[in-house]
Amino acid sequence: MTLSLDSIKYSVNEHRRKRNVPRSPEDIFMLSQMAPACHSRHIMNDYVLNVNIKFDGCTCCSALPNISCPLTVIPLTDMRQYGFVEPAGYAPFELGYFKFDLTYY
Repeated sequence: MTLSLDSIKYSVNEHRRKRNVPRSPEDIFMLSQMAPACHSRHIMNDYVLNVNIKFDGCTCCSALPNISCPLTVIPLTDMRQYGFVEPAGYAPFELGYFKFDLTYY
């Protein structure tokens, strides 16, 4: 399973609702991306991957197996704000995927 977080985008107004103050390009970039995971006194923003198994047979004697795996979403930064320029010949590549087997006991 692959999920591209780059495809999650939100439309953001260039001005704030209150006081009609314009937002900076960095604020617009951060607000248009997926919100990062956050734990504070007043805000709890968690992401969890839930896997629920559905069987065709009878499972009346036990609960269905399911998996709940916490995910951490790290905020992206806009490299244009730091003057990042890709050097000549810059070609990033994917290192690969990590595959694992789940064993249910």
